Amino acid sequence: MRPSVMFAPRCVIKLRKVVMRVVLDTNILLSALITRGTPPDQLYEEWRHGRFDLAPAERQLEELNRVSRRPFFWRDLNLARLGE
Repeated sequence: MRPSVMFAPRCVIKLRKVVMRVVLDTNILLSALITRGTPPDQLYEEWRHGRFDLAPAERQLEELNRVSRRPFFWRDLNLARLGE
């Protein structure tokens, strides 16, 4: 007796890319905008290339808004970089 052979229907499985969600400290985010080539800047570049998603909290966004209005921040900011 020959064993019966069953053929499963062809299935297409789409693999979903899993992207890590990261919460970065406000100082890290602001430092990334001020100075190139530093570890905060490297994190910024990794985010820009889609290596992870930022997962900011509402409180953090409020802090970014408040701190980014301080004069020292604008003095040190590389304005040419804002358009990237």
